[in-house]
Amino acid sequence: MPRQPIQSDAFEQAALHSERQRCLALIIVLTLLIVVALTRYLIMGLPGEEIGNIVGIVMLAMITGAFVIVFLQLVRRAEQRQVDIPRWAWPLSVAVECLFPTAMMMILTHSPYPGPYRSIIAPTVLLYPVFITLGTLRLRPGLAFLSGALSAGGYVFMLIYTLLAFPEHEARETVLRLSALWLYPIALFVLGGVATAVTFRLRRHVLAALHEAELQRDLDRVNNDLSVARTIQQNLLPRAAPPVTGYDVAGWSQPADATGGDYYDWQDLPDGRLVISLADATGHGIGPALVTCACRAYARACMEGDAQLQHSITRITRLLVRDLDTGRFVTFVAALLDPRQHAIEILSAGHGPLYFYSSAAREIRLLDAQGLPLGIDADEPYDAGHPIALEPGDFLALFTDGFFEWARDDGQAYGMERLKEELLRHADAGADDLISRVRQAVQAFVGDSQQPDDLTAVVIRRVR
Repeated sequence: MPRQPIQSDAFEQAALHSERQRCLALIIVLTLLIVVALTRYLIMGLPGEEIGNIVGIVMLAMITGAFVIVFLQLVRRAEQRQVDIPRWAWPLSVAVECLFPTAMMMILTHSPYPGPYRSIIAPTVLLYPVFITLGTLRLRPGLAFLSGALSAGGYVFMLIYTLLAFPEHEARETVLRLSALWLYPIALFVLGGVATAVTFRLRRHVLAALHEAELQRDLDRVNNDLSVARTIQQNLLPRAAPPVTGYDVAGWSQPADATGGDYYDWQDLPDGRLVISLADATGHGIGPALVTCACRAYARACMEGDAQLQHSITRITRLLVRDLDTGRFVTFVAALLDPRQHAIEILSAGHGPLYFYSSAAREIRLLDAQGLPLGIDADEPYDAGHPIALEPGDFLALFTDGFFEWARDDGQAYGMERLKEELLRHADAGADDLISRVRQAVQAFVGDSQQPDDLTAVVIRRVR
């Protein structure tokens, strides 16, 4: 029969490993049997009639041991090559092992000392339970049942054979009256049934343990992949504030999972201006993280060659429409800062509200989105950005909805109004400190409530 590839590597390897241990245990048992037989002959001084029995038992044990060693090598090769051993080899090994005690009884039956009926009451019959018990390590319930059935059948055969072959022996009537001898094969059969049940339970436990180990291994691999993805995504974020004279710019992002669907970025243009962008893809996790990586790449490529925001954003959304499934989109806001003119142009694709603080009026104005989010409609026209003149102390604050939609355990969200009040309360703080103050205020409000969405913020402040 050709060898078949292992269908379940984990279980088959475990079963082969268990079978290897069983074979080693069986070799030890056979070795001890040979040692006991030889010791009995050499030390106890048995009659000469017993020499043939000792030789026969030793030879039988050696032949059985040789078979077990060959089978052990077959198991080891199967482990190394990750293939299962031939199906016929399993019942053959059961038959050979169950035949061993029966063959020993046959040798003892023909012993002239102390008589033929010695075999059915000798300690040899105790080998049947040993082999049945070791058979549970095969992790195959059918083989455990076969072992019990063959053991019971072997003992019944020897009992009937002895009674029929030696009808005139004086011990025959005594044997016929010993009910325990007739219950012994029943006990062997029942033991085989118990071994079958135990093997079935062992098999289930091994499968469950392997399944749990495979799940844990898969989970560790996923966690490792997520960790790598998180590292890559975090490395795409700016590592330092842009060196813009007269301006304080800061950004911060914290995903709700290992990876997030938010990002912020800034990009120097050849004419000295700075593009600052913030985006929020629907959802959070690995899928939105991939979307934001694509969005960032498109934004950088499109804005590098065209300083007009409406043209760049139109190209970005056309590219994303080709990539995204229905129902996925990205809210996006870009701020084009001209530090020489102290002006900033803002264009929001579905992202809002945006907070603009006027130091002269000591008030915050909310700026609404000017078009659909990216990735919804490839033909969506975007108007020119909203221009704002910046005075010393003015700032523009961009936040994703994770801040104001974060709710306490009672369901009350932090809200846009509280965010606005917190910005006013710390309006004179630096850009990085202002973001930190808002983070602390939101965290204090929600308490132990788990972060439900990604958090990203950017503050652009003119300092002089």
